[in-house]
Amino acid sequence: MSLFSKFKNEGEKPDAITYELPEGLRVQIVLLWEKGFGPDERFHPGPGMAYREICRILCEEHQIYSLSQVTGEVLPLRESIKAYFHSVDTAKALFVVRVVFNVMEQMLHRKNDSNGDVFYKSRYQSPELIDELNRRFRENNVGYQYVQGRIEKIPQDPEPMPLKERLVAGEPARNLRKIKDMIGGATVTAIHDPYTTTGSLETILKLADMGVNFSSSLRVLGTAKTLSNSTEKKSFLGLLNDINTERKASWQVRIYPATTKPHRRFLILNDGSIVTCGMSLNHIDKDEVLDHEQSGSENAKHDHQLFEDKWKTATPI
Repeated sequence: MSLFSKFKNEGEKPDAITYELPEGLRVQIVLLWEKGFGPDERFHPGPGMAYREICRILCEEHQIYSLSQVTGEVLPLRESIKAYFHSVDTAKALFVVRVVFNVMEQMLHRKNDSNGDVFYKSRYQSPELIDELNRRFRENNVGYQYVQGRIEKIPQDPEPMPLKERLVAGEPARNLRKIKDMIGGATVTAIHDPYTTTGSLETILKLADMGVNFSSSLRVLGTAKTLSNSTEKKSFLGLLNDINTERKASWQVRIYPATTKPHRRFLILNDGSIVTCGMSLNHIDKDEVLDHEQSGSENAKHDHQLFEDKWKTATPI
């Protein structure tokens, strides 16, 4: 999911990412840290301790004697930090956010032998408050996030391809589901995968177990290079024979010599459409594209012709 996917109004295009801190977001951030530290009461010393530490760090790092030197007002520490945060530029305001949430992580609900939990009136833990802070950044299309004690800038990259049309490294099980959903209720009649191996057949079986329909006369087209190893070829043929026996099928596999390094990988469906994969079926744990070319499209026609041309001259394995 995109870091900036929440729209202000449903159906509208989101605003461009900004690297300023708008006033409304600053208000939300102040309310968040005040909620986190809890009410500053006489017998609830935690917030006072936190605000003193925040004030000390800000004064030292920004080279001022007191926050009132900037705000022009002499206020209680809690209000001084708030006023300072609202009055400074974005760079200094981001530093305030960093300091406040650093202190929150270090102090909130950290008990000691003499005083116990001095934040006992706060009902929140720092991780959930940090999550909410980052959510506020995203909701306001502001390109920052708080990560491990730092404020990180998020690059304004092009919108990523929707995950339903993308395979992601580290998510092989989810990638299988995405391929299954892309195929839908159609039947796979042919597969072109230059790097067909025993692992490819295992992936096909996994998809079949998930409900994907494969033709009883499925045709698989690979290249000679990947099955040139005698051990791999023996394993491949053994699994293929087992599949045909169990499924009462007649799956065929042919190979052709490749003079250049081939990259085109696709599944042909019985409705004439094509599902293209950016990676081989022998290893689906990669960041790659997944797409569906409708029947009759130029790309679909090209892939149908490519498969049939190669199939005619390919050698049965």
